[in-house]
Amino acid sequence: MSSLAQGWRQTVRWIVNSNWATIWEYLLTCLKTWQISIKHDTENNYNATKKDSRLLLQLGKKLFLENQFEEAIEHFKSALDITPALTPTFKNECLRWLGLAYDKTSRWEESLAVWQELLKTDCRSLEYWNSKGRPYLTLDVSKRQRTVLIEL
Repeated sequence: MSSLAQGWRQTVRWIVNSNWATIWEYLLTCLKTWQISIKHDTENNYNATKKDSRLLLQLGKKLFLENQFEEAIEHFKSALDITPALTPTFKNECLRWLGLAYDKTSRWEESLAVWQELLKTDCRSLEYWNSKGRPYLTLDVSKRQRTVLIEL
């Protein structure tokens, strides 16, 4: 049996005999290492790809779900900055998660800007309208400004 086949068999045995938490941690460690190399390569003018942006978005989601919002914000921003010509759907997903992270950290001005940008692309989204209202509940906005916003 070739060494490649033996290695494959060992990997399959490891997956079958391990619990999924261990496998998940291993994969996240690999992703984290890849993310560090992406940042390093980006600093050295490496031409990052859309795949790298997707990885950063997924890492940001993971950090968001672990309540590490500041780190998640950095990943979402990096995902948006790394490839400027993103598809609208991917850009909206990055912005949505960025807006949610801003909401969780009470960075209301940034949150408001993100939700307004999202509403420019999809003005029928109830989630975006609700999320845009959250910053106004906490920011000191006069009654006149609120009526102007409602008219928009």
